[in-house]
Amino acid sequence: MGRIQNFNNWSKAMVPVEGHTCLGLEYFCFKGDGLWDAKDADLVALAKKEFLSLGLCDPNVEVVDGAVIRMPKAYPIYDSEYRGHLDVIREHTSTPSPTSTPWGGTGCTSTTTPTTRC
Repeated sequence: MGRIQNFNNWSKAMVPVEGHTCLGLEYFCFKGDGLWDAKDADLVALAKKEFLSLGLCDPNVEVVDGAVIRMPKAYPIYDSEYRGHLDVIREHTSTPSPTSTPWGGTGCTSTTTPTTRC
């Protein structure tokens, strides 16, 4: 597991069910490796097992649901030409746009999001 996010901390509107939270557990992998090719149910089970092993909540917590989103190339890989590509993006985003707002990262390659009662 690479990162845990508690979306309830971002906004209560993201988790409208009282007494629940929504966790995003990110795994870093590449298209075609074991994590990428694993079945969704296996990834949700892995996320639950690893999260509970951290001791951050009651070990008997009920995982209500889980989903997997595979996002290829979510994190950049730097090469010898990255600076020029980055300059293009910086130039494009340097002035405000009425139709888009750049913010945060793009996620990661495999995200498992169990909704729990912690």
